[in-house]
Amino acid sequence: MYISLLSGCAERVPSLNTQLTYQQIRQVLENATTPPAQREEPTPPMLSPIFKEVSPLKKTLTVAFYQEHYENVFFFLAYEIGLSLVIDPEIRKLIPPDREKITLQMKNQPAEEILKRVCQILDLHYKVERGVLLITPYEERTFNLGFIPVIKEGRTAMGGDVLGNIGQADLMGSPLRGEFTINAQVPSDSLDIYKNLEEILSTLVIDKKAYTLNRLTGTLYVRERPSKVNTIAKLIEEIKKTYKRQIILDAKIIEVELSKGHNLGVDWFEITNFLMGNNRVSFNTLDLGITTQSNQPSFALTISGQPNVNLLLNLLKEYGELKVISNLKVRVLHSQPALISVGTSQSYIREVKRDIISPTTTTSTVTYTTQTSSVFDGILLGITPFISGDDEIFLHIVPIKSDLVELKDVRFGENYFITLPRVNLREMTSIVKAKPNDLIVIGGLILDVDRARERRIAIPILSELFRSNVKSSRKAELVILIRLLVS
Repeated sequence: MYISLLSGCAERVPSLNTQLTYQQIRQVLENATTPPAQREEPTPPMLSPIFKEVSPLKKTLTVAFYQEHYENVFFFLAYEIGLSLVIDPEIRKLIPPDREKITLQMKNQPAEEILKRVCQILDLHYKVERGVLLITPYEERTFNLGFIPVIKEGRTAMGGDVLGNIGQADLMGSPLRGEFTINAQVPSDSLDIYKNLEEILSTLVIDKKAYTLNRLTGTLYVRERPSKVNTIAKLIEEIKKTYKRQIILDAKIIEVELSKGHNLGVDWFEITNFLMGNNRVSFNTLDLGITTQSNQPSFALTISGQPNVNLLLNLLKEYGELKVISNLKVRVLHSQPALISVGTSQSYIREVKRDIISPTTTTSTVTYTTQTSSVFDGILLGITPFISGDDEIFLHIVPIKSDLVELKDVRFGENYFITLPRVNLREMTSIVKAKPNDLIVIGGLILDVDRARERRIAIPILSELFRSNVKSSRKAELVILIRLLVS
């Protein structure tokens, strides 16, 4: 019995629940004895120290001085804000005795503001260097001007001897003349901004050594009393404000080939009736015009408000065929002349010189010298703008239309000739006043236009036999539209 009991105990197998519990305990023990994986700790960011600049001039003070000597005032202020003090001895020579004492009262103001007011009364300058308050009679400042060292010059010459010095001489020996000329000039001296600035500086400063103007770098160095330096700074600021202003010219140059029913030109009074609406049309411009038609004077009108260019072009189509000569936008600086040129230049022989050289009595050498010139076939538009302080714009406008009709060769002798050009010319000059977004219309420049066309039969064999040249003459009016934008 005893043996059988022992053998039964040795063959006993653990139950399923016991096995699961054992495996769970074993797994826990293995996890507890396994060293945990090392985790990389994030590197803390590098913190830079924050420095807050604390100027002694920001200290708030309440001061009251009555007829106190300026040296005592500066000493008190330097002591209160913790700075050393140095006063230039030259100041005593510049400040008269009746201005040495100061009366001043300021409550809860930064020391910087108090020093500024005291120096403004005495016309002195202060600065802080390494804990030392320096009081000097002169201020040094460098200005960056930024002006372009380019000088333009504009000249206009209109008209001349209309009769060309023709006719018989009278009893006094003078030929018949008919002359009317308009000359306008924008001299280069008036447009040299550096020269104008030097003239102004010479009136503001006593000693010319007090400033140095460098045109190459566009810088101005000034060492003068603070009041004069401030005046120069305000002057330069105003010059920069005006000098850097630009006018955007949106210009359209159109030639209207007039139909037969409108030989007298465009009826601008009728057109302006359609353009009125919210617009305002003014003819009060200074017009100095010269045209080839005595009954069609040139003019310039200004359309203010909401001018519609497309509407104006559609109205011009009622008077004939439109030919756009130029359509461009150009930026022009204040008081700087601009020139728009569209066309071609034709060269011709203007002069031929014949020289005979005879070194001996038996031999001679003949030399010819030819001089050429050119004539312009196209349109020139010169514009010089001036912008006033209240945004009024004055424009000096000079349109010149030149049409080359022919170059005629005139022979004299057997071996040489000269060329004589024939040109149709339309020109005017006008000074116009306008506002930004206004539309300036220049018209009335009428001239006869000759056209030559060749007619041929559409049959190839007979086209060369039956052909003819047909010449036609029509009138054309030159119209210039300029819209103004200020930037």
